[in-house]
Amino acid sequence: MRAGARVAAVRRGRGLSENRERGAGAGKPTLDTPGPGPHLLVMRRTSRTARPVAPPPVASLLALALLAACGAPERGDDKESLIARSRKAIGDTAEAATRCAPGTDAPLTLAVADYIRNAAPKPQRFLVAVGTDSALPEAGQRALQDKGPMYLFPGSPALQAQARQLLHDKGDYTTMLVVLREATRQDSAAVIRLQGHYVGGEEDGRSAAPRRYQATCSADGWKLARRAPEQSA
Repeated sequence: MRAGARVAAVRRGRGLSENRERGAGAGKPTLDTPGPGPHLLVMRRTSRTARPVAPPPVASLLALALLAACGAPERGDDKESLIARSRKAIGDTAEAATRCAPGTDAPLTLAVADYIRNAAPKPQRFLVAVGTDSALPEAGQRALQDKGPMYLFPGSPALQAQARQLLHDKGDYTTMLVVLREATRQDSAAVIRLQGHYVGGEEDGRSAAPRRYQATCSADGWKLARRAPEQSA
């Protein structure tokens, strides 16, 4: 047999062998075409062997999502933080200016509350003079009402007698008439002078020691800076 004929026969034999191998493997699942049934693992084709690839842990996915949402800090954040701090400082300054603005009743409220707290004996109800220069303003009256019942005390002797009888009928509780002797203010400083008089009951006719209060206003608002007793008028 010639050499050319032998080469051709060998090639034909190899072709038949390859065809038989292909026919024998037909219908079997491969990496690209898996067979029927549920597939729990994802198969990946490699140059060497096929290995199952497990899904990433849940913690890793959460960490990636958090990084994607937050992102890395940028230079603009410092600028925005500075703007926010500046706005807060401006707001605090405006708020402090409002607290210290003229017409604020805080100094009087603080002084009245302190005067009642340090009075002895302790008043159980209060009177406010009407129709006189010593009448306590509304801010002071609200401070009294926070401590107990409050009634108006007229300037006329005849009406005062009626008021005393009404108080007696309600019970002989320790009652104090609170009067304003002075209220001055300049910028963020104020001076308040108060005095009390007991009306009815066992303490009738007794005067409580007058007090002088100095209040100052700052970024934290009004505070009593000093309190001192005075001589009775």
